Amino acid sequence: MFIASAGLDKGGTLLVLGLSRANRDRMEQGQPMDISRETHGMAVPAGLKIMIFVGETEAEMEHQMQSLIGPTTVVGQRKPV
Repeated sequence: MFIASAGLDKGGTLLVLGLSRANRDRMEQGQPMDISRETHGMAVPAGLKIMIFVGETEAEMEHQMQSLIGPTTVVGQRKPV
């Protein structure tokens, strides 16, 4: 996996994640990727945890993550207000 981060001119942080063929193959075999500074180093912003996984449809992926979805979880691709 390729990971890089950079500060943006107007504030904020750009996080870049590049997945290798081996990463994609493992995800296709049902092995999600958990990414954090503790597991992947200083390029990941402190306090940020990322999970990357794959599924055939959005509904299938939501079903796969059902045990992680709680009352404060935001699901969907909503634009900020």
